[in-house]
Amino acid sequence: MLTPEETRDFWMALHWALLERLPDGSIRAVGEVPGWLSRLVSGEHPSFSFFENFLPDANDFWDARRPGSLKSGLCTQTGEEGCEWHFEISAMCVGERRLLMVRLLN
Repeated sequence: MLTPEETRDFWMALHWALLERLPDGSIRAVGEVPGWLSRLVSGEHPSFSFFENFLPDANDFWDARRPGSLKSGLCTQTGEEGCEWHFEISAMCVGERRLLMVRLLN
């Protein structure tokens, strides 16, 4: 069994971030936010704008309570410094929670 610290280190080593879509429509991180994601959503009021194209499909998936996960395919976001970040988003339900797993690909 992994300790909480080992579990966190495992997900960080894989470049995964876990986020949750809240009932009010906002998105919050579950656990520690990896540095790459922090750079994409930095600022006083973080924006998860790179989800805009995927969230309508994710909402349909969550509303239908489908098993498994829904994958976004390749997503690209340009950071403030002009570099491109490539990632994939997966939507899944765990109980009543609407979760998003974000995997960095670069």
